[in-house]
Amino acid sequence: MAVAAAYQTVKQKDLFVGTCDLLAGYQDEYPLTEAEISLLPALIVNRIAMSLVISEWRASEHPENREYILGSVEKTWTVLKDI
Repeated sequence: MAVAAAYQTVKQKDLFVGTCDLLAGYQDEYPLTEAEISLLPALIVNRIAMSLVISEWRASEHPENREYILGSVEKTWTVLKDI
């Protein structure tokens, strides 16, 4: 859930609208416990940060594809700072 929510958060103009919709749909089918829900914000932020680190690593490993690999990094940094 946290991984999907992290990617949904990065793609939306309003940071958490898509994430809330995603969570509501998930809850209808597979309800999370209160403990699991309480962990989601930290897990979402951590996944966004991991995406940045992984993108930088991949770009260093594949310099010929650097521009493509880092295509969404600027937006991702903005989202991370806004959270």
